[in-house]
Amino acid sequence: MPVSARVGLLPPDLSGRGIARVDRWTAKRLRVEPGDYVEIVGRGRAVAAVLLNSLARSPLVELDKVTLSNAGVKPGDLAELRPVRPSNAAVVVLSREASRLRDSKLLKRKLRGHALVEGNRIRLPSGGGTVEATVVSTFPKGPVVITPATEFSVEGGDRRVRVTFGDVGGLDQQKRDLLERIVAPLRDGSLYGRFGVSPPRGVLIHGPPGCGKTLLARALIGEAGAGVFFEIRGSDLVREGGREIEGKLRAAFEAASGGGLRAILVDDVDRLGDEMCSLLSSLLDDLSGEDRVLVVATATDLSRVPRYLTRAGRLDFIVEIGVPGMAEREDMLRVLTRRMPLSDEFAVARCKSCGSILDRRAKVCDRCGSSDVAVERSLARVARLTQGFVGADLAALCREALAEAVSRTLREGKSSGVVVEMRDFERALKRVEPSAARGITTETPKVGWSDIGGLKDVIQKLREIVELPLKDPEVFEKLGISPPRGILLYGPPGCGKTLLAKAAAKESGASFISVKGPELLSKWVGESEKAVREVFRKARQAAPCVVFFDEIDALAPRRSLSESSRVTERVVAQLLTELDGIEELKGVVVIAATNRPDLIDPALLRPGRFDRVVYVPPPNREARLEILRIHTRNMPLAGDVDLGVIADRTEGCTGADLRAICLEAGLIALREDRNASRVAMRHFLAAMEEFNSARALSMAFRSRPRPTPRGPS
Repeated sequence: MPVSARVGLLPPDLSGRGIARVDRWTAKRLRVEPGDYVEIVGRGRAVAAVLLNSLARSPLVELDKVTLSNAGVKPGDLAELRPVRPSNAAVVVLSREASRLRDSKLLKRKLRGHALVEGNRIRLPSGGGTVEATVVSTFPKGPVVITPATEFSVEGGDRRVRVTFGDVGGLDQQKRDLLERIVAPLRDGSLYGRFGVSPPRGVLIHGPPGCGKTLLARALIGEAGAGVFFEIRGSDLVREGGREIEGKLRAAFEAASGGGLRAILVDDVDRLGDEMCSLLSSLLDDLSGEDRVLVVATATDLSRVPRYLTRAGRLDFIVEIGVPGMAEREDMLRVLTRRMPLSDEFAVARCKSCGSILDRRAKVCDRCGSSDVAVERSLARVARLTQGFVGADLAALCREALAEAVSRTLREGKSSGVVVEMRDFERALKRVEPSAARGITTETPKVGWSDIGGLKDVIQKLREIVELPLKDPEVFEKLGISPPRGILLYGPPGCGKTLLAKAAAKESGASFISVKGPELLSKWVGESEKAVREVFRKARQAAPCVVFFDEIDALAPRRSLSESSRVTERVVAQLLTELDGIEELKGVVVIAATNRPDLIDPALLRPGRFDRVVYVPPPNREARLEILRIHTRNMPLAGDVDLGVIADRTEGCTGADLRAICLEAGLIALREDRNASRVAMRHFLAAMEEFNSARALSMAFRSRPRPTPRGPS
């Protein structure tokens, strides 16, 4: 039941807060308490929060000047009061005057907790003056209260995105596709209209976190020149609730159906949930007659986006973003460092005629003789060190490098002249972890072919199978053949199988993921297969990548019906699916190592999976001599040391054994004299004696029969 009360003016200290102060008797009749909301009806309507006046002795409602104007009453008039429960405002559309308020955060902060209805006036300070605007519409309808989740829009406003494709580094193919298929038809709709066909109006961009999905989506909207830009984030669903997100979606699509090219960005659509995705698909269908509306959505996990949302006529143009390669990383770094003061070591001279890279002081190209040479920045060295980095990681790296440069400048006693050097990037690399490598350890090995003694034939095979496909895939494309997918290295323990895999990754410029066979096995059903899938997923993200499975005989043994546990069988099946399944292993080479090839399931060894089986033999005399030279190249040797004699006396030793002998010789030299400066031949001879004794003891222990366990007495 409405209650009548005399209107009064609020004190200045309570004005501008969206408050209506009523006496206790009126509040009791309305059944409201402080914090509730009351509607004031005169010649207009206004809603305000209740505050009690304990001094008033007659029905009284006190309002500030803005609320008086909205309710259409003056001090001394009678007004009707009604209790109301306003909904949380999802979207509030204001009149054009609000475009002078450039700070939307200030708008939310000043109006938080205020209740509004359509037609109300708001008054806010701006730049030393006051801005007045009208509430054109709200969603949902009726009295609404402003919350931190409320989105404000200006009627007929032109919220243009100022980011374009020029601000996005790399992603050349994605930008080209979007320009041809989305931007061009939107700019000239007649291209499609002549044939009675509607251009694509829904775009879904998906990829790993931090790869630049939202930036590319904003750049697409900016490149198309769309106005009235709405942004809805699926990640806000938990914080704001389904009703607020629903309100934002509906209001965005209602506003976008006006004149001119309009754009809607739905970020993290894979986190909206089934109910909101169903609503989004319905709203997309309602735009069937609107060719001037662009809807762009982003998703991290494409499998969580319902299929019905990506069918034709909805989000039907799908763009995938992967982990950038070296050339893309260099382009991204060039964009990110446009304003950074880089040192001259990043400057190179490039010939505009043939594209050759020259010394930065060169005036004429050595290759073509052209004098059209320009100096530009080159961040190839940084790009080479950032394997597995996505756009967000590179931005963080540039920020850390600048911070390192500032700190170094201050340590040197300078207050100006900050210059970012290569050493600043190298120190920053220790602080920034690549997103593509998060969850599974990837590394860039430091071992090359020159660090491996002997094994010339094996190295040559790995160069052909691993290095050539990753470095120069065009060679295989010319011949119409596919490079091998997997290599199995087998041989005695300690012969350098792991070292060969690391060197292959390093020489190919690829990331390296090392997996010990048994560490993927789990007692929980499905966890082992999930671990295998995760390894290959990370490898695809970090491509080019070498995945190394050590002791694969423990992970993928022969399948047998007599096994009590089916874990290894399921793991073998998952490995077969990943190696030769529907999803292509592009830029990923799998290397496995084992001492017992006879235990591996035969299905893994057919062509198309582990295409090449390479034997890694124990080193011969020449190989042992080369290994000894590698392990002693940083060791100060006495003049009597003859590595040839040591190689002759270590028949049957592997590379690991020779490394152990060199290490033991150095320890014996230190044991004799803590200040020793040379390792003599006697130290090597003593080390070989200790090694042979230890090996003989180990062999004797292995051949010793185990005691038979006794039963219970």
